[in-house]
Amino acid sequence: MNLTTAVKERIAILRPLLILGTVYVHTGGVGDSIGWEWSNPFEYLMATLRNGLFRSGVPMLTLISGFLLFGAALDKAPRKMLAKKFRTLVIPFLVFNLAFIALMFPLERYFGFAYRVPLTGVDLAGWLDRVFALTDTPFNMPLYFLRDMVVLILLAPLFGYVLRKAPWLGLAVVSVIFYFDYDGHLVLRSTSAILFYIGGMAALYDWKLEAFDKHAKLCAVLIAVACLTFIALRGEKTIWLALTLPFLLWPAASLLHGTRIGRWALMGNKYSFFVFVAHFPLMFLGWQFILHYARWVPFPIYYVFSPLLTVAFLVVVYNLLMRIAPSVFSVVIGNRDKSVKAGTLQPGVVSYRPVP
Repeated sequence: MNLTTAVKERIAILRPLLILGTVYVHTGGVGDSIGWEWSNPFEYLMATLRNGLFRSGVPMLTLISGFLLFGAALDKAPRKMLAKKFRTLVIPFLVFNLAFIALMFPLERYFGFAYRVPLTGVDLAGWLDRVFALTDTPFNMPLYFLRDMVVLILLAPLFGYVLRKAPWLGLAVVSVIFYFDYDGHLVLRSTSAILFYIGGMAALYDWKLEAFDKHAKLCAVLIAVACLTFIALRGEKTIWLALTLPFLLWPAASLLHGTRIGRWALMGNKYSFFVFVAHFPLMFLGWQFILHYARWVPFPIYYVFSPLLTVAFLVVVYNLLMRIAPSVFSVVIGNRDKSVKAGTLQPGVVSYRPVP
């Protein structure tokens, strides 16, 4: 069964918007963990967006990834799947993680720039974590998403078997194992495996993905209520938001079809992966510049515009590299330029096969 044009378009609209939200999450000055100190309406709004709405990005992308992978039945062709995902996930992960390490090591050693984890005086176990993220987030922190996706790809054949034989029992088992972290360090984000599995259920069992579009406005209101409630109650764990917001965000996103924002997102779709893997070093260094040389810049101005400037800069870099070194750059970003165009999905992943 082919995906409807509306569903394909919605995925293409959501991807760049979710990644833009992720860039805002990583804006410096807000803190690595959730902060609860605010003194004016802007800071309250910032907390609501950053700690609420924008944190739906990775969960939503994980759900979509499961949907597309199992819908294309890649789990039933493990060799093909692993070869493809090595190109699209492992190579970008290593390149952009090692690039940030190479950038920060001399800055830390010779200029004293402090980052969340040090590079000097680190033992072998520490280096393995920073480079390969064996038990902790990688040095280029947002790339934990790619790291978790690699693990989920390895689990996909097992998930696929269970999905086709006992989907609801499998969901219960997967939820218990990963929600309560019985998997240890296997998957870093507890919700990722659950949402990946649910995405597979949606694909294999032909869920009606547009069924709740008629309630899109209500879903948008519920998203706002959930985020405001989370902030008002000063919640410390975002896990329930991660498991809730994607299912509200999907129908709410139908409101973007045919709008200026929707058209803008479709045009930016091809840049989204590069923005995701490359934005964090720029955001970190930008905040260091503000701290050391430009404290006079009002924080609201910095917070609103630095992610936008970062994205704009990366779009220019993307186009430049595609002109001067298209073959090399294509490999670096996982060969996505050959299969992803603005407003489209990857060829070969435009249909899915429901369970008979």
